[in-house]
Amino acid sequence: MNRKEAIKGLFFSATLLYLPGCLPADTKEKELFSRQESGLLLQVIETILPVRPASVKELSVFIEKTVSDCYSPEQQNNFKKGLAAFRDYVKSASGNIFERLPHPEKLKVLTAAAGSNVQSVNKTLATIKTLAIEGYRTSKYFMTSVMPYELVPGHFYGCVASHN
Repeated sequence: MNRKEAIKGLFFSATLLYLPGCLPADTKEKELFSRQESGLLLQVIETILPVRPASVKELSVFIEKTVSDCYSPEQQNNFKKGLAAFRDYVKSASGNIFERLPHPEKLKVLTAAAGSNVQSVNKTLATIKTLAIEGYRTSKYFMTSVMPYELVPGHFYGCVASHN
């Protein structure tokens, strides 16, 4: 046997042994939110933010990703329970689901839900509001158009007339 061929074969077999370990374990992550929960979250964000230069869908993804990646399993469970409790609250208060309500009615229901005695609804709505504002303030639109970023120390004014 040729030594060169033997080394090639050994390298090839060693590569095949380690290759499955290099692949990701599960390429498709299990999503935390169902389609209904994502839709409800999207509608709540659209109602909270009156102007939508930043994509509401991006904010919804930001909130879902933050909750699924940064929150503990207990916090995630509480958030999901709060969304379900909000859905039930809306149905009992208005007789319809939140997604089918007109915008002024959504505002009334959100305001009433935020002031209600249901603790899980209050906490979940406050979390959604906080994360939506954080996502909006860190969006590309906000950072380039509303509050453009300027490097420190800023512009240099070389020759400025003194007042004396």
